[in-house]
Order: sequence, then structure tokens, then C-alpha cells
Amino acid sequence: MFEMSALVLFSQAIGWVYTLLWSLSFYPQIFLNYSRGSVKGFSQDFAHLNVLGFLCYTIYNASFLLSREIQHEYRERHGGRENVVRWNDAIFAAHAFTLASIQLGQSYWYSSGNTVTASESEDLGGNGRSNFLPRRPYRRLSGFTTLSLISLLVAIFLSFLFSFLPSHPFSLQPLDFVNFLSYVKLYVTLVKYFPQLTLNWKRKSTRGFSISNILLDFTGGVLSLGQLLLDAGIINKDWSAVTGDFGKLGLSFLSLTFDVALMTQHYVLYRDARDEVVEGTDEEDGREAGRSGERQPLLRG
Repeated sequence: MFEMSALVLFSQAIGWVYTLLWSLSFYPQIFLNYSRGSVKGFSQDFAHLNVLGFLCYTIYNASFLLSREIQHEYRERHGGRENVVRWNDAIFAAHAFTLASIQLGQSYWYSSGNTVTASESEDLGGNGRSNFLPRRPYRRLSGFTTLSLISLLVAIFLSFLFSFLPSHPFSLQPLDFVNFLSYVKLYVTLVKYFPQLTLNWKRKSTRGFSISNILLDFTGGVLSLGQLLLDAGIINKDWSAVTGDFGKLGLSFLSLTFDVALMTQHYVLYRDARDEVVEGTDEEDGREAGRSGERQPLLRG
């Protein structure tokens, strides 16, 4: 009995640790952008997708906690059982949305205007003191990200209408809309890393992208899976929590795979890479990388 209680406490401790790690993972990129005065090397596609994903996740969690109607609909569909969303889930989601929004705001702030920063001046072969070099305006999103964002926003709007309007041809309830938001978050999790991986590959460099956030995210993901296996296999002796939802489990492994891919780029493939000096779209950054002249060593982030 004592051993089981200790395992339960250990599992709870793991939960708090990985939640903390995931929360902290947003800060390194913000600090890196601020210290460099630039977002070059940080995928703007990733920034936009991340904000939408965590906005949906925040609304999803808050709805289960604050809406009695949605709570009632959930109990009706699940044999009287309560949903498993807790306040720490909602707080984490809101915190993540806030920091992802700051990253997106930095993308606009540091990519607007008509002058470059000192770090960009050095990239261009200057002495780091010139503030009067031309700079392109905010880089455009890729076609894939633009199409994804438009499609998702239209789908969210239609789902909201069909779930909350009093008369419509579809038998949807508010709970269906909230569940749809969770599917949007899962889709974003599935695709958001591709732009950053592609940008790194085309630039042959990871400069401007903080690897610290990936290390924190990966460690948190490993602990999260470890807690799931501990709870299912040892504490509850019920593997249905694992086997009953291969979709979310698969996405967890996929996220870890992306983390490993980004770490491989940073520490193996491009550890001695040089940085390019151009700025346009993520795709344009990559195409121009091979044609730039003066370059700087990889700056570990």
C-alpha cells in the first residue's frame, strides 16, 4: 500500500515537472529574438500556426471548466462521467497562447521598418553599428501555411455557426464545436514543425532558432509518456488509457520525432553551418542561402 501511494505521488510529481518544462519551453525563443533584435531563422509559418493551435486549445479547456452546458452534454454522451480537464490544463494552455502570441508579435516587430539591427549589419558584413541599411518588410507566409490558416478559420467559423445557431440543417451541439477545436490543435501539432525543418534545411543552418525550446519540449514529452505508461501499467493496471486512443498517442510520438529531427539538424547536420543574410519568405530565405557572400558562424540557441 505504501509503495502504491509513493508511486502515485511520483506520478503526480512527473506531471508537474513536464508541465513546467513545457511552459518554460516558450521563453528561449523569445529571449533569443530579443537579444538578436531579429527573427531571421525563426519560421514565421511556425509562429502563426502555433498561435492558432494554442488559441483553440485554450478555448477547449476553458469551455469544459466554465460552461455548464458543455459539461452536461459531456456527461450525457459518456455515461455520467466527468471530463478530465483540470485547471492546470487551462492555465498551461492560456500561458502557452500568451507566449506564442509574443513570439508572433516579435515576428512583426523585428521584421517591420526600413532599417536593420546591429546584428543584421554584422551579417551583412558591416561593423555592427550601422542602422541605415535597407531591410525588406515582414516576410510572407508560405502557400501551405496560408491555405491551412484560411481553411481552418473558415472551418472553425462554420462549426461555431452550426453548433450555436438555434436552427440549422446539422444536428451539432456546443460540445461538437469544442471537440472540433481540439482536432484543430491536433492538426496544428502535426504540421507546425515542417516549416521550421524545411527552413533549416534550405538555409543549411539553425541560427536564429532556439534549440533550448526543443530540448525542454522533448524532455517534457518523454516524461509525459513515462507518466502515461506508469499510470496505465503499474498504478491502475489498465492499458485502455494507452490502447484506447492511438491517435493522440501517435501524435505524441510524432512530436518527439520532430524534436529529434530538429536536434539532429542543430547538433549534427548543421553544427558547423554558416548563416545567410537575406530575408523574404521562409522559402526565399532558403533559396538565397547558397548565394550569399559574407557569413557568420552558427550561433547556438
